Amino acid sequence: MANKILIENGEGKKIKKLLNTTYPTIQVALEGKVTTALHAKIRKLALDRGGVEVVKAAPERVYQLIDDTLTITVNDWIKAGLTENQLWKDSKANLLSIFRRGINGNTLIDVKSIKRPERLRVIESAYGRI
Repeated sequence: MANKILIENGEGKKIKKLLNTTYPTIQVALEGKVTTALHAKIRKLALDRGGVEVVKAAPERVYQLIDDTLTITVNDWIKAGLTENQLWKDSKANLLSIFRRGINGNTLIDVKSIKRPERLRVIESAYGRI
């Protein structure tokens, strides 16, 4: 999947006329979802006409390795989009382990002990594969 390309207003219409294609085809090409010869032409023309390719930054790595245990802080848990309530309920239900207690959101969670796959997916989408 290629990076998305942004174009100015009105450029889609010009590309449509130049390449005799449709708006949905242009949209799919600029989103980088499909790579056919026509989509490659559309992407090249869009870049030549001043389009800008959006490059996604690599996810921030926040995992900490402490005493051979992979951990994240409660603050990292919350930044990933999970709630403190989910954390404490999972902890009480033995669905994850607290590695070390701390203050001000610096309590460490043993990442490998997280048993709920939906929680792991959220953390991995925010910070990269474990």
